[in-house]
Amino acid sequence: MSKIYMLLYAVIFFVGTSVSQVTVSGAAGTANGTYTSFSNAGGAFAALNATGAYTAGDAISIAITADVLNEAGTNALIGIPGTAWASLTIAPTGGARVISGTPTAGSAMITFTGADNVTINGGGNLTFSNTLVSGTSGTITFRLVADATNNTFNGVNFLNSATGTAGSNTGSLSISTGSVTGNDNNSFQGCKFGPAGTNLPTQLVISNGSTTNATIANSNVTFNNCEFFDFFNPAIASSAIYASTGNTQWNITNNKVYQTATRTMTTAVAVIGFFFTNATFGDQLTITGNTIGYNNAAGTGTMTYASGAVAGSFNGIQFGLLPTATTTSNINNNTVNNF
Repeated sequence: MSKIYMLLYAVIFFVGTSVSQVTVSGAAGTANGTYTSFSNAGGAFAALNATGAYTAGDAISIAITADVLNEAGTNALIGIPGTAWASLTIAPTGGARVISGTPTAGSAMITFTGADNVTINGGGNLTFSNTLVSGTSGTITFRLVADATNNTFNGVNFLNSATGTAGSNTGSLSISTGSVTGNDNNSFQGCKFGPAGTNLPTQLVISNGSTTNATIANSNVTFNNCEFFDFFNPAIASSAIYASTGNTQWNITNNKVYQTATRTMTTAVAVIGFFFTNATFGDQLTITGNTIGYNNAAGTGTMTYASGAVAGSFNGIQFGLLPTATTTSNINNNTVNNF
């Protein structure tokens, strides 16, 4: 009998302690503690957004100790002027961790609103997965908006399964509009962008920046050594990166774009690796060292599309309207192979 009680106690203890997945520390205020989510009511973001949550110059850490499977995107992480932390570091502990949820159509699962100096060290063990499958109204896994600057993402996986028309606010990552300076100096190093399960997304990275003036454009955004894979819809145009107006000085270097299976088109649509169109500001792009093709990141197999009588197309790197001003872009040493 005593063994049964011990077993029941162990089960109750495990259930009672496993609900705390997000632990905040290093804040000289009220934010320190353990939470069951990032964005939900009563989650870590709400705690950090509260008055007196931390003091200027704090070095704050967030440890993800278990999977978080119910993110609804209710609260953004908000950068509060005049009380900025010196750094905010987010990282998984104890193994691979998944942050997933199904936000409502037209919204994002995780949002940084003016939040600066955040480093997410995934180490290949942290996944943000938006499992909502939506139509043209769109949904986002991770969004940077309103001058979210100087943020670094290392070895983070961004997944989504949403379908939306080209240029719509749909994707694994959205770099959205700025307020004063733009969403500048954001870096993605060794990250992966792909589908959440078997439903393939139409876009992986989407950036619709501000068009008021060049100061508010999203500038110095870097994707280096990342993987973009399995984005496709048989009847809707799809792209790995779709950057529209209000984006300048982007660095797209040493990335891999591939499809792990044959994709069959049913309508005359385009599949695009990297797409840039900017008739307002000078793009000043650096697109170098990228590999587009194959069916895996190791560079084996073949990227295959089937269309039959449908006049579909594949464009590895495509430019729309570009400004007539004397701006310079560096597009060199890219490889399109085994296609």
